[in-house]
Amino acid sequence: MTTGRCSKSLFTSAALAMGMLCIGLAGPVARASGEARILRAAGGMSEVRQAIEERARQLLAAARKGRSWVTPRGVTRWPILINDELRGSLWENVELPSLGFGDHWQAGDSARIELTHEGRVVGMLWVRHD
Repeated sequence: MTTGRCSKSLFTSAALAMGMLCIGLAGPVARASGEARILRAAGGMSEVRQAIEERARQLLAAARKGRSWVTPRGVTRWPILINDELRGSLWENVELPSLGFGDHWQAGDSARIELTHEGRVVGMLWVRHD
């Protein structure tokens, strides 16, 4: 009988410890994201961010929207093509010149940058460092 109580309290303790760990880690992540938004709003843009945005502008100037297609789940996508090479995807039917830029992140030897329209993320562009 005592082993049942011990195992229940052990599982409960482990769950509480895991929950506390997750709560403790959520604060710094949220704070870092908020700090990045504040820094961007204040005009403090890093050289890396400036380079990625400049390269993304160049790519969008040379890009065209491909023919739309529907995913197996019924969602329509529009490919972003540069020299007939897939370089991004739109999730809404918007014109390329009207796009702005959201967050970005590094992915191997390239970067990904969110494409925004009227405050919404409507697509993604893959920016190589070439």
